[in-house]
Amino acid sequence: MLVLILIKRSLKCKIAISNHYCGGQNIWKPNRVKHGKEKVVYSFYSQENGVSLVKGAYPQYLINLWENFDEEKGSENDHPKIFKEQQLFVLLELKFAGEDLSTFRFTNAEQAYYAFLQIMTTLAVGEVEYKFEHRDLHWGNILIKAESIKKIPFKLNGKILTIPSKGIRTTIIDYTLSRITFDQFCYYNDLSSDEELFEATGDDQYEIYRKMRQELK
Repeated sequence: MLVLILIKRSLKCKIAISNHYCGGQNIWKPNRVKHGKEKVVYSFYSQENGVSLVKGAYPQYLINLWENFDEEKGSENDHPKIFKEQQLFVLLELKFAGEDLSTFRFTNAEQAYYAFLQIMTTLAVGEVEYKFEHRDLHWGNILIKAESIKKIPFKLNGKILTIPSKGIRTTIIDYTLSRITFDQFCYYNDLSSDEELFEATGDDQYEIYRKMRQELK
């Protein structure tokens, strides 16, 4: 899966971002623990295959894909034709993680319950290990795909917790608004500087933003 991120900051900042991440450092690399006789991966955050800094207008192929998506499902984003040849993007190549929760159909209530349990445990691990806060976890930012492993281990507070997969694996994506502490440095987006985020209407997630701000006053 490829993700294009528009860069609006200075060129110096863009190059610094590119050098830092293209060096191979990955904050959310999979953690492997021994469970029985096998080593298993229990990271349920996006898995990065590669990061690049690219420049140029959108190729026609991607424009066609965007227009097809906009016609079928609708998009609130600007048409990519507005970007010129000098536009810079960060290109993320991510491991395929399935379809989003808003369109996924569970086979039964039990499967939905264990999907919820996977998500909650994933957030707990992130919070304990990195003081991670997602801050935008609507159902479009949760992906689900088939999983052949029957039981999935998580490591939380030094203990191994095993959760039945029920044939699915969840992945939490899109950390645009997130906060994380890594190597004693806190990385975050200052949400208070984006007033439009708290004024939007039409979906439950926007009301959650306002409640979150009120709770943190």
